[in-house]
Amino acid sequence: MAIESKSTPDPICEPCLAGKMHANRFPSSSNHASRPLELVHSNVHSVGHPLLGIQILAKSEVFEAFKTFKAFAENQRKQKIKILSDDKGGEYMSNSFINFCSH
Repeated sequence: MAIESKSTPDPICEPCLAGKMHANRFPSSSNHASRPLELVHSNVHSVGHPLLGIQILAKSEVFEAFKTFKAFAENQRKQKIKILSDDKGGEYMSNSFINFCSH
């Protein structure tokens, strides 16, 4: 399984903010899923609100919650997660998570 994450946040254009310009459209992604679990998007926010029955109280609990989700989803679909795409929040960048994904 691969982790897809941009290492640096997008730059902020101060003059654009001052002029209240609208943002450009997001560019087309080269990654499109052709089957379930081929590309899983994740955004950990609203800590404490359960999703899929998994409650996360702190970012340090994300790894264990993901392992629970992964086991459930892969068991239900009989397929493996191929790519996990995140929101650059850093929740998936711990050494233990990276080691888990590389095996």
